[in-house]
Amino acid sequence: MASKNDFLSLHYDKLIFGASLLLLVGCAFFAFVKGPAGQSVEETKTRALVSNLEKGEKKAVEPVNAEIFGAALQTVQEPWTMRGTNVAFLVAPERVWCIECRRPIPMTADTCPYCKAAQPDGTIDETFDGDGDGMPDLWEQKYGLNPLDPSDAAGDADGDGFTNLEEFQGGTDPTDPASHPPRFRFLRVARIEATPFPYLYRGKLRLPDGSYSFQINGPKNISYTVKKGQELAKTGFVLDSYTTRKGVVKRPGMPDREQDLYVLLFKRGVDEVELREGATEAVSSAFEATFVCTKDKDRKEYTVKRNESFVFDGEKFTLLEVRPSENAAAIRREGGEALQVPAL
Repeated sequence: MASKNDFLSLHYDKLIFGASLLLLVGCAFFAFVKGPAGQSVEETKTRALVSNLEKGEKKAVEPVNAEIFGAALQTVQEPWTMRGTNVAFLVAPERVWCIECRRPIPMTADTCPYCKAAQPDGTIDETFDGDGDGMPDLWEQKYGLNPLDPSDAAGDADGDGFTNLEEFQGGTDPTDPASHPPRFRFLRVARIEATPFPYLYRGKLRLPDGSYSFQINGPKNISYTVKKGQELAKTGFVLDSYTTRKGVVKRPGMPDREQDLYVLLFKRGVDEVELREGATEAVSSAFEATFVCTKDKDRKEYTVKRNESFVFDGEKFTLLEVRPSENAAAIRREGGEALQVPAL
């Protein structure tokens, strides 16, 4: 049950308004009944003084008492408050909305006097984002942005080519063109393609020890011979194993025939290439990635293979791996960390 003081704190303004209204009505009634003939002696003197001043009669004016004026000024600056409250007389207190019933309640209230709902403790949440644009309100206010306008996330306050949201995410100043996130953070994978492997299987030779050497044709029709464990033509690919698989051999003018066909598996690190007997091209898992920076107007391309490097903005980056299914890749910044690069 609310106490008497609680009732006065919540409804004092209505009580004062009612009393003032009654007083005004009473004064009007008194003036109407009394009329001009009911003027007091003081009122008569005052009217006479005003009349004389209007006729040009000069009177000596006493100086203002500074002590009285100072006391009056202090009274205005420090309004009277009701006993037991911090509510200034005729001055509305600071209020907030109740989180449940949305009625105005005192800012310091722990519970709503209307619905009794518990209120937040008033601690400022520095991560609060009122317009949901990804930038906290306090950060937006610090840099002169509008915490009630979600469209300013895509704006560029300093014209440096980076959005306000990107500046927040990068921890930079959106009002200073010289302060912006590093451009390599905006590298993207434009495409991933299999690296051409211009070698084809041409035949085999059984050796005295029962193993085989294989004839491989390369560019310019140059022939190479390779055995298991040997590198093919300084490509970095080593013949790891060979096996046979059932396949169909097409013979001009004769019926197709199914037989065992040799398949050679070459490896270079995680990259693999298969040369199949009778095939017209290699089956490769060796890839190269092409990168672009979304902050470049001309979208210059940087194409590299695994373990190869490229230079971007004066820094060296090495391709660590590619993920063709995601069109993504991982690169390492020289002297720095590994970076995951998403698709464009």
